[in-house]
Amino acid sequence: MAKIKKASTIAKRLLKFLGPNGEHWCRGAIAKDRSGREVEIASPKAKRFCLIGALIKLNLSHGPIIEALKPNYSGIASFNDSHYFSSVKKKLQEIAAS
Repeated sequence: MAKIKKASTIAKRLLKFLGPNGEHWCRGAIAKDRSGREVEIASPKAKRFCLIGALIKLNLSHGPIIEALKPNYSGIASFNDSHYFSSVKKKLQEIAAS
């Protein structure tokens, strides 16, 4: 299966995966369990993911999202970890609409 290369399609998949209220989103780690403890991304206990973790879990390309965040953000991790979910969601919605 070929990787999706369109940022808007990737953003839509991320929004769906992370949940409307960020119930599957985290910051400060690639993956966390329900209690907020950092876990390996492949762990069955992993329930919350940062944007990079979600991209990995969904087997989606990082490049289009990196490009969509430029020039305002230096990378996915720095964007994810310096914002609350409401801002992450808003940016993903902007990318999805483009």
